[in-house]
Amino acid sequence: MPRFTKDQLTAKGLRRREVCIPDTDGTVTIRELSTAEVREYADKFDTAKDESIQQLDILADLIVRGVIDEHGKPMFDNATEVKSMSMAVISHLAKEISKLSGMSMDSDEKKVDASN
Repeated sequence: MPRFTKDQLTAKGLRRREVCIPDTDGTVTIRELSTAEVREYADKFDTAKDESIQQLDILADLIVRGVIDEHGKPMFDNATEVKSMSMAVISHLAKEISKLSGMSMDSDEKKVDASN
């Protein structure tokens, strides 16, 4: 088994995966979030527990960062575009991006469901 150098590890890139959109035959590509992005997302959600920040806005931002086109560029320009989708699709995509990035969404989903 080859031994990696620091340069090889940092050049590896973030994982990508195709995911199905609920109740359709379509798919989109999602990408793993970087460690810095995961930390930023976690900090935003912690803040949302204490303040009146909209948790839906945080999930929409997660999707803006994590759903990419065939060239690896973000599919959505902003959270407003994401919020035009159904809550089922938003929850599904946020959960899939979180799983791929090593985050847990279980408690987050309960909070989002409770806010509807």
